Amino acid sequence: MRAKSRNKQWESFFSALVTGRRKHVVQIVVFIAGSIACGAYSVRLGAFNTWDMRNYQFYSPYALLNGRFDLDYAAAQIQTFLNPLPFVPFYAAVTHLKPVVAGFVMGGMHGLAAGLVFLIALTLFSSAAPLARVLLSLSCAALGIYGPTFIGMLGGSGNDNLLSPFVLAAVYVLIRGIMAHGAPDARAARKTLLISGLLFGAAAGMKLVCIMFLLGSGIAIFVAGRELRSRLTATAFFVVAGVVGFVLTRGYWMAFLWSKYDSPLFPFYNTIFDSPYYYLKDFADVRFIPKTLSGALSLPFHFATDNYFTDMSHHFRDIRYPIVYVLILLLLIALATKRFRGRSTPALSSFGRVETFLIVFFAVSYVIWQAKFAIMRYIVPLELLAPIVIAVVMRSLVPGRSLRLTVTFAVFVVVAVVMRPRDVPRQDWSSAYIDVQAPQLEDPSNTLIIIANNRPWAYVIPFFQPEVNFVGLCNNFGRPDPGSQHRATDEMEALVRSHRGQIYLLSNASGFDNALQCLQPLNIVQASEECLIVSSGHERELLCLLPVEVR
Repeated sequence: MRAKSRNKQWESFFSALVTGRRKHVVQIVVFIAGSIACGAYSVRLGAFNTWDMRNYQFYSPYALLNGRFDLDYAAAQIQTFLNPLPFVPFYAAVTHLKPVVAGFVMGGMHGLAAGLVFLIALTLFSSAAPLARVLLSLSCAALGIYGPTFIGMLGGSGNDNLLSPFVLAAVYVLIRGIMAHGAPDARAARKTLLISGLLFGAAAGMKLVCIMFLLGSGIAIFVAGRELRSRLTATAFFVVAGVVGFVLTRGYWMAFLWSKYDSPLFPFYNTIFDSPYYYLKDFADVRFIPKTLSGALSLPFHFATDNYFTDMSHHFRDIRYPIVYVLILLLLIALATKRFRGRSTPALSSFGRVETFLIVFFAVSYVIWQAKFAIMRYIVPLELLAPIVIAVVMRSLVPGRSLRLTVTFAVFVVVAVVMRPRDVPRQDWSSAYIDVQAPQLEDPSNTLIIIANNRPWAYVIPFFQPEVNFVGLCNNFGRPDPGSQHRATDEMEALVRSHRGQIYLLSNASGFDNALQCLQPLNIVQASEECLIVSSGHERELLCLLPVEVR
């Protein structure tokens, strides 16, 4: 009797936590705890020192805030033309805060994802017993942020972790709307569609690849709806809201690119916009996309081991995707059996519109990602949502609450034990997050510096006098080879040839010969052996400015 009484007391306590007045306090506590934990772990990992950070993720927001895009020319290679807006928080943090504090703040911002995963899980598992609901939701939140890519990018300059809360918040709004109104296309859910569309669109505007989440959610809304007409109306309304969100975060940048390079998405999708400033092709990083059908079908299983694919993606290991893969396949078989044979189970009967939305959103977004990118950091939101998907499918396949919870938690433990985070370049904390000392040039307003060799050195630009002009050549955007030119290359060549002041080549000792050889079509030669040192704590070799001239 005492045991039963004690159990009822615990059930009452947890019921009050998730349904009573205290539920908002609990949710706020989870948000705060997630942010503090991620901020602290970010400090433990060290300062970010990736290729992308040194190439454009520090330079681009600096250029945006200081008008450098009209002064420099492709200084950060093709990545110069990515929307700089989502990198502004990192730039502001590392330039205004102490390095450790900046790392903690960025990690804390990324940690907001934990609270959102908790809210999504808490909403989806509303029919579970209060204690199970709380434990399951907390487990999903913890395992969500305990993912290889999320941890690898934690507290850093990349925008994937930063944009994940936008995607998660949009998913949460949609799921709440579906559960509250019975279907995402109900008239009362228009506000839900508007808010979620704005959030998805805003994420896509800041990072184009996030369009896959907008498309995945649009298709999921259509599939989870009721009658055809209302499905079409709801999907169209959602897409319009997504376009508005997209324009809100990218409109200013599209206007700039259109006015300067004749394309709102320059240099991407140039077979559509036909800008003369780039080749007539669509730039894409296809290194990781499977080349065969068997490779495409087996790709998630490669994540479970250290192999060539994971080696190219900084050594990570994770089994959440193959588990989701197998569970969704089993779910499809069970649903097909129910449809064609009329055989169902009590567990399967709980699979409704909200579950349909989540599974379709996850699956469609993943398929688009694998077909177009297959770059792991692009699907951080799916990595965060995977534990919820596992628990939702388990609820539909495994009979009996006790058995279902036992199996689900056992799977969570296995995922956590197997997981190995991405091995992302970092370094120890020092007195400056970006540790660069640039030489003071005698005539900065008449000085041109060429960055060559396809190297990520744009991060040093903010430490030079603001009058110095930079141009990027011999990289993934501009090459002075007559056989691979476009108008942007022509303009950069003209800029170098017409310059009447001092010209320097920025490089390290091992790269000077290759750079000078690449610049031969411009008749650029070494003018002096005197080299000005650019001190950087982010390089293995010394950087220096070599005086060159055009002959």
